[in-house]
Amino acid sequence: MARVALTCGLCTRAAVTKLAVTLGGSALAEAEPLRVPSGQDVEFLQQIEAEGALGGGDPYGKSTHFRFVAPSLSREQSYDAVAEDLMFLCNRFAIPRLDEAGYQDGAEVVISVAKAPTEFGALTPDIPKFFESFSVESGICHWGDY
Repeated sequence: MARVALTCGLCTRAAVTKLAVTLGGSALAEAEPLRVPSGQDVEFLQQIEAEGALGGGDPYGKSTHFRFVAPSLSREQSYDAVAEDLMFLCNRFAIPRLDEAGYQDGAEVVISVAKAPTEFGALTPDIPKFFESFSVESGICHWGDY
């Protein structure tokens, strides 16, 4: 599995955060849209291992980001309208991939859904996007403390 290091200047004010982007593996091979509880179809975009401030409250923490695109997402939708979708994607998509990779309890997962593909960490005010962090305990996602 190939890994590429990226730098994200938006991740913290005091320090630059390094990211490792996974470019191989079973999660990236899936291209079929997923139907989420809200009825939208979402497509998997990428999985990113992030360290630093993106890893949660601990500036030295680590998190796994699963990014999705939902072309029907609109500005009129509220967070409440997609919250169940985010939890669904964590439990039904992210957890099996973390299990394959041998992650342990306590892992932090961030699920994001955007109307269109965007560069990770880039500000894109014209593209609606929702995200949520989760902690993993006993193979189940729990709402995080973002």
